[in-house]
Amino acid sequence: MMDLSFYYDLICKQPLLTKEQEYKLLETYHSPESTPREKAKARDVLIHSNLRFAFKRAKILSRGNVDQFEELISAGNEGLLAAIDKFKPSKDVRFLTYAGWWVRQRQFKLMAGMRLVAVPIWKQQLASRIMKVVETFEDIP
Repeated sequence: MMDLSFYYDLICKQPLLTKEQEYKLLETYHSPESTPREKAKARDVLIHSNLRFAFKRAKILSRGNVDQFEELISAGNEGLLAAIDKFKPSKDVRFLTYAGWWVRQRQFKLMAGMRLVAVPIWKQQLASRIMKVVETFEDIP
């Protein structure tokens, strides 16, 4: 089991990227003229600057279960890796906007595999939304 506070402190040290920086790194990564070393460096910077998103999504989905939390972080990180290969720099969106879908899909797929009875992902998402509304109404005095 990893020390989650150390991991969080480590990923928070990585600065967030501007849209221009993201675009330049993505161009480098997807350019056929780039060397493998340049591509690896661009990929690493993009991934490391967006790990906080996967961490935050895992925290929301785990609801305090530490063992599940670590697995959800790993699944989210895998989603970021998948997104970078499929993202097209010509799209006029931020990388994290695109990668968010991949992160959520990997995490929901992992959660579906943890259940004894298979529940479709769309039903899990619906139940999650319903729980958020219920929690909102419980907070109202």
